[in-house]
Amino acid sequence: VFGDDPLNPPTLPGITTFAGFPVVADDEWDKWVGEASATWQYTDSNMVYLSYSQGFRSGGFSIRGTDPDRLSFGPETIDAWEIGSKNEFWDNRLRVNLTAFHMKLDDQQFSSVLNQPEPPGTNTLVLNSEGTKTWGTEVEVTASVTDNITLMFVGGYNNVESDDNAFSCLDRPNPPLGQGCDPVL
Repeated sequence: VFGDDPLNPPTLPGITTFAGFPVVADDEWDKWVGEASATWQYTDSNMVYLSYSQGFRSGGFSIRGTDPDRLSFGPETIDAWEIGSKNEFWDNRLRVNLTAFHMKLDDQQFSSVLNQPEPPGTNTLVLNSEGTKTWGTEVEVTASVTDNITLMFVGGYNNVESDDNAFSCLDRPNPPLGQGCDPVL
């Protein structure tokens, strides 16, 4: 399709090309990630645990973007901690599980779809924000009241705090179609 020179493709009847396209780009994102955990079974019916894990989502290229200078976006990482206990009491008729967790997401990827008057009508930017922090707790209680009746309660609390999430208007002081945003990136 591109012929011998991908930066100067042949003109095809009925095909619209955009200024600056096609783009030939490359980049590389890699990272070692891992997980570690420890448990302590301090009685036959009670144990505590602690775990840590790290995740990685590669950077990439937006396939729906129309600005050749803003097709690439960076990777995001997450660090997650969890501590909890699993317990059984009263001859295994009462189960109580408790968990607390904390996660920190850095360079979080998100999309912004901007309208534009020229074809194709929108520009999708994949951007990286500062990140998100989450912490919370979970409780699970199961009680076998009789051989035929079991009661269960499950609950949790989740607190999420997003850092500065800013998006770009392609550095245009007057965004297209009256969109209100600041050209921050």
